[in-house]
Amino acid sequence: MNLQNAVYDALIEQCTVKKYPDGMIEQYVADLEEQYYYYAYIYGMETEEFVQQAFGMSMEEVAKKQITLQLAIEFIATAEKLTVSDADYKAGVAELATQYGYEDVATFESEYGADTIRNSLLQDKVGSFLVENSKQVEKTK
Repeated sequence: MNLQNAVYDALIEQCTVKKYPDGMIEQYVADLEEQYYYYAYIYGMETEEFVQQAFGMSMEEVAKKQITLQLAIEFIATAEKLTVSDADYKAGVAELATQYGYEDVATFESEYGADTIRNSLLQDKVGSFLVENSKQVEKTK
């Protein structure tokens, strides 16, 4: 997983988004607000302040980074003809449901949605592809 995250970070550094899809940044920022509101509340912070401290960047910058990764993954999946088959989905959703502590797949699926789960599985598939096809080098100073 650490290697996959390092590959994603390297991928993002190589990408330039000329124009973000309309409304996408705002949607991601809203999602981040919802996702981290509780944690910020616990620490007595505004969500933006919490995200800034946690990630070292603003919510808009985090959103742009996530969007860049998503667009790159979609591009690579298309170029390499990587897909999530029905069998991949069935096995993957069951594994995720177990990982997240759900007793049954249907509840997990209804809470997260099939599209979100399928996108997560595709991201994992692309990540594995990138790791398998990456060349690891030592970072120099």
